[in-house]
Amino acid sequence: MTLAKLLLVVGGLFGLSRVVLRPLFSFVTNTGVPELFTATALLVVVATSRLMEALGLSITLGAFLAGVLLADSDSRHELEASLAPFEGLLLGLFFIAVGMSANLELLVRLPWWVVGGALTLTGVKMLVVYGVARGFRLPHHTALKFAAALSQAGECAFLLVGAMHKNELLMPREADLIMLVVTLSMVLTPLVYALASRLTQAAELALLPAHPEQQVVIAGFGRFGQITGRILPALKIPYPTLELDPTKIALRSAVSDEAYAGDATSLALLQAAGVSNTRAIRGGAR
Repeated sequence: MTLAKLLLVVGGLFGLSRVVLRPLFSFVTNTGVPELFTATALLVVVATSRLMEALGLSITLGAFLAGVLLADSDSRHELEASLAPFEGLLLGLFFIAVGMSANLELLVRLPWWVVGGALTLTGVKMLVVYGVARGFRLPHHTALKFAAALSQAGECAFLLVGAMHKNELLMPREADLIMLVVTLSMVLTPLVYALASRLTQAAELALLPAHPEQQVVIAGFGRFGQITGRILPALKIPYPTLELDPTKIALRSAVSDEAYAGDATSLALLQAAGVSNTRAIRGGAR
C-alpha cells in the first residue's frame, strides 16, 4: 500500500508539474523580481516535503522529489543559480550537525575498528568503481582516478544510519561506529585521490604525442577556447586542447582527437603537449 501510494503521489506530482509549475515559473520570470523567483522555488520544496510528511512518507524523499520536479522546469538553470547560496549554507549546516553528533570516544576506545573499517570501505568501493569504469572501457589511469574520487561513502549514509537508529534497527554504539567510519572515509578521499594522481601522472603524460610542428596550444576549452578552435582549422593550424572538464573534453573530441584531460597549470603537462615548440598558448576563458 505504501508503494502504491508513493507511485500515485509521484505520478500525480509530475503530471501537475507540467500543468502548474512551468506556467508558474514563466509568470514569475516575467515579473523580473529575482527574490520572487527564489521564494517560489523554496515554496515548491517546502510544499512537496510537507505533502510527503502528511501522507506518512519520508520528508527527505519529498525534498528530493521537489528537486527532480524543479529540474524538469525550463528555468532549471536559473533555479540552480538562485538556490546555490542555500545549497552551500544548508550543506554546511548538515555537516556541522553530523560532526557534532560524532562520538569521538569510540575513536579512542576502538581505533582499529574505525580505521580498519574506513580503509576496508575505501578499498572495496575503489575496486567496485574501478571495475565499472574499466567495464565502460575507460583507460587504466582514468579509471583509477575516477575510483579514487568516489572512494568515500556518500552523505546519504548519514541519513540511512540516522533512520535505522531511529527505527531501532541499529544500536547506538553501532550507529556511532558507522558514522565515524563514513566520516573517516571522506577525510581519506583527498589523500587517496592525490596518491592516484601521482601514480597516473606518468601514464597521462605518455599519452600526449609530440607536436614538433605545433603552433598553438589551447588551455581550457571554454567560450574563448571554442571560438579560437573554430578559427584555427580554417587557417590550417593544428592545436591540442588541455581541459579538466569531461564535458568540454567530449565536445573537443567530437572535432578532433587532440583533446587531453589535464591541468594546464602543470609545467610538465604543458611541456609534454609540445608547448616549447609553439608560438602561442591561449587560455580558454569560461
